[in-house]
Amino acid sequence: MSLPDYFHNIRTYLFAYADHLTYTNSVGLGDYNIFAENLFKDLLNVLFDWNLINANSQRRNQKSYDLISKSKNIYIQVTANKNHKNKYNNSVESFKDFAKDGDHFIVFFISKNVNKNILKRNIMDGVTYEA
Repeated sequence: MSLPDYFHNIRTYLFAYADHLTYTNSVGLGDYNIFAENLFKDLLNVLFDWNLINANSQRRNQKSYDLISKSKNIYIQVTANKNHKNKYNNSVESFKDFAKDGDHFIVFFISKNVNKNILKRNIMDGVTYEA
């Protein structure tokens, strides 16, 4: 299989997974979100060597983020929420309560059609925010 074929397959499977999460959320099966958090934790660790852990393993129902890398000051909110702008704004506002200089906060949307206006990196008070 060629490299473009691998990328095509990865894209196809990730979009199918996003559709699956949208469906399971719509019928009230929120446990699949936990599986998604762990899947993307592992994937991001392999890709970027961030040493992420699931923050919910340290504190149940963590408020602002799902994944954390204490060594790299990275915090990630994993979401399949389709109201992208509100989810991003609410997540950022919630994170500001304890953010400190040098932190990096990412809202990771598991979705096909995220509004490009919220996909910009913003730096406020020394904290980097992005989706």
